Amino acid sequence: MVAVQCHVTVRFPGHAPLHYRADTRVARRFAEAANAMGRVLVGIDLDMRKALRPLPCQLLWQ
Repeated sequence: MVAVQCHVTVRFPGHAPLHYRADTRVARRFAEAANAMGRVLVGIDLDMRKALRPLPCQLLWQ
């Protein structure tokens, strides 16, 4: 089974957003943990039109 890739947007207050790609399952786990910290906002969508870098440290969220 092939994992579905998604677009992950990471926003820190006062900084430009960062854009990555990740497996949907990994992205959801990362977003849940990061958003719970309160100082970062993570969004997930299927907009894969850009050449996106992989989400750093994906193995931590598998």
